[in-house]
Amino acid sequence: MARTVPYTAVHAERFARLAAEFERLSSRSVKPFRLREVFDHDGFAVEEYCHGFAPNPRVQEAVTTVRRFARRHGIWLAGLSDHVADMEAYLNPRASLDRLTVIAKAYTLDWYLDDTIGREKFAAMSDEERTRAARTRERILALCRTAGTDAGTDAGRAEDAVEEAMLLVLAELRDGSTREWYERFVRQWVEHVGMMCRDQNASASGLLPSVEEYTERRIVISGIPAAIGFGEFAAGRFLARRALVESGTEDLVDLLDLVTHRTGAVCCLSNDVFSFPRELRERCDANAVVVEALNRPRLTLAQAFAATMGRTRSLTAEFLAASAALETAAVRIGARERREEVEEFVRTVGDMLRATWVWQMHSARYAEMRDAFR
Repeated sequence: MARTVPYTAVHAERFARLAAEFERLSSRSVKPFRLREVFDHDGFAVEEYCHGFAPNPRVQEAVTTVRRFARRHGIWLAGLSDHVADMEAYLNPRASLDRLTVIAKAYTLDWYLDDTIGREKFAAMSDEERTRAARTRERILALCRTAGTDAGTDAGRAEDAVEEAMLLVLAELRDGSTREWYERFVRQWVEHVGMMCRDQNASASGLLPSVEEYTERRIVISGIPAAIGFGEFAAGRFLARRALVESGTEDLVDLLDLVTHRTGAVCCLSNDVFSFPRELRERCDANAVVVEALNRPRLTLAQAFAATMGRTRSLTAEFLAASAALETAAVRIGARERREEVEEFVRTVGDMLRATWVWQMHSARYAEMRDAFR
């Protein structure tokens, strides 16, 4: 596997030229790619796979409650938070209103952190703002770790409204789940927030990751493992991994982990394609297309896009194969409850792939990228 290399002035100059290259690419009368080429391969057509897929019909009812909660805690961002509700409705199309509302609160908080102290924001921050962002991040992480081990999540420990919102959301997640699921979720959430709310620019660290290293880091930043967990919460069916191991089906747990990884890789790399213009504008070099272009300077930007899309197509094929294998393996689970939990997991990750395509193709957040491609 390729390794991290020093980030040099040559990389910085290449990054500065990418904006001009993208302008030329997107202004062509004949666009070089169709966005569905991110997923389509060997007879698999993402539009057919997503046929009939629709968002949760209860989303507007959930949004009313979430907006009130978020405004009370200062985490509703005009022009952004509405996109969160839209996304969440696609990610959890079958959730009950109560569970949809809890998940939407968590996503709203997550996006607030991402859009105020997230990885893309550091390039424009002053030293004082960076210090404040680091303090906010460490406070949030410390409270999360404590909430993951305590019997309760006491909002009285919060220093401000944002911390209070987080503890209240964690309490709702704890009360609506199993202990095993909640502990796993908090570990994933801590890892996600800890990496998301940190300057991930190669220009800041002085190190350019390889494409493979970037992908592993991006899966954590994306929060996809936690989002898959939200699928369990949405259905009220929580994977008892310990019970699966104890029943002698460790290989099935390995398959669960493989599917989780491939889901994360497909979702986050495809999102990097869709969010490329915004991140380029914000001087964020933590993007799969940018990392591809900087690691392989002989490539044109169009070729860097093609390479990233090709990588995502291969991962999509691996995801589909692993999901099918998991579905087949579930049949041999003797305990009906365990079997149904795994079957629900397969449905959840399928929903995530569908949501990744349908939401990004319809959300106003990604209109700029859709205009640049066929």
